[in-house]
Amino acid sequence: QSALALYARKRAALDGDVDGAAGDDETRKMRAGRILERGIAEFWAAEKGVELIEPIELALPVLKGGVSSTPGTELAGVVFDMPPGRCLAPLSATPDYFARAGDEPLPYLVEIKNVTPELRMDSDGKLLERVPAPSWKQGPPLIYAIQVMQQMAVLRENGIDVAAAFLVGFMGGDEFVEYEIPWDDELWALSREKLERFWTENVLRSSPPLIDEHTTSDQVYAAYRKAAM
Repeated sequence: QSALALYARKRAALDGDVDGAAGDDETRKMRAGRILERGIAEFWAAEKGVELIEPIELALPVLKGGVSSTPGTELAGVVFDMPPGRCLAPLSATPDYFARAGDEPLPYLVEIKNVTPELRMDSDGKLLERVPAPSWKQGPPLIYAIQVMQQMAVLRENGIDVAAAFLVGFMGGDEFVEYEIPWDDELWALSREKLERFWTENVLRSSPPLIDEHTTSDQVYAAYRKAAM
């Protein structure tokens, strides 16, 4: 999702535009990953030998107004909101799952992603191997590392400590690429600063961010449609 698309959704929410706030940026691959999420998570947990935990199981003991469910969506989930005053930007966390592993007393956050593999062929076009996409080869993609860091931050503020996060990419229908991401104070501080700046300088001031390589013409229209009408 581009910065402009995110701006359009947040600005629409503030303006009471329900349709605009919902957005329509979901790709076919994202939709497939979301619908298949439970099966992928159960497959991964069985392969890894961990106990999978539904988010609601950890939400109920700390339920205090900052946690809500989202019935009516295609796949109901649990939403944890950042308590007021803890961040200038309104943040939330929607964990896919949690997991318990070995003797670790704290649960792990689990984030599931549908990953398109890179295919390597021989000169005759025969498949030699499938390897993670370039963005997954050297470590967890930064965008997902920031995502799980934000989720862990929101969970902490709701009284839920996690040992770390498992970022799990499901690749090619039967393989996993997995990274364990520990809490990182420095990364969260940098992320929070940018999130707060985006909220205060762009969203609240109705000042769209710059167009980048991820921006589509539909997203430009969504951000500027009031001026175009």
